[in-house]
Amino acid sequence: MPDAFARLAHDAASAAGFADFEPDACLVNRCLSGARLPLHQGKNERDYEAPIVSASLGMRALKMCPST
Repeated sequence: MPDAFARLAHDAASAAGFADFEPDACLVNRCLSGARLPLHQGKNERDYEAPIVSASLGMRALKMCPST
């Protein structure tokens, strides 16, 4: 994972109260203008207590969370 992404994830997680978080994976999605990423749930994380840090680069992102 690029150092800049690792630092971004670590700093964001630390600000959210996860000071000891060290990212171990990075997923990059490239989306065309107007594209949508449907709600989904990952089920292959090693540690379900660790935070997931998401960033949108270049375009605004609208995050929607289901009310469960």
